[in-house]
This record gives sequence, structure tokens and C-alpha cells, in this order.
Amino acid sequence: MAALTKAQHDLVQDELAQMTVRIAQWMMAGEDSPDWMDEHRVRLAVLAATVFIEEQVADQQREAAHRAGAAGATYVQMGTACGISRQAARKRWPDVAAASRK
Repeated sequence: MAALTKAQHDLVQDELAQMTVRIAQWMMAGEDSPDWMDEHRVRLAVLAATVFIEEQVADQQREAAHRAGAAGATYVQMGTACGISRQAARKRWPDVAAASRK
């Protein structure tokens, strides 16, 4: 999955913030669902949120792999920690594990 561009990232954050405020206002007012809160738009906002979260998790995972490798972890150890094979770990994070520097 390709990373979100800065513009896409900002757009997702803006959309999520707007939806959150609108939903909070609607809940506080105790009214029926307003016209803007159609299922289509809510579902798209949820989809956008999951893409954003997935990208953030992937960034954290890459950073953790780099730090583990810098601390001396091998691809076998990294794979075991993630429930994947050594080969899958090496493919996912090339040139980060201690074994690749020997």
C-alpha cells in the first residue's frame, strides 16, 4: 500500500475533524440525524480513518524494525516477534537487521 501524500494526509485529518465536531454537536443537541450525516458520508469517513490509522501503524512498525535492527536483532528474531518468516521480515524491512550487516 502506498503511503499517503502530505496533501492526502491533511485532507483525511481535516475531514475526520469536521465529522467529529458535527457528530459531537448532533449528539449534544439530542436531535434526529441531520441531513449531512447520511450513511454514504459516514462510511467514507470511516474508510478514510482506517486508511489513516493503517498508515500510521505501518510507519510505527517500520520505525520499530529499524530500531530493533540497530539494537542487534536478526531477521529471525524480528520475524518471530511479528509472526512471519525470516524471509518475510527481510523482504518487509530490507537492510535493517543485524544479520544483514555481517
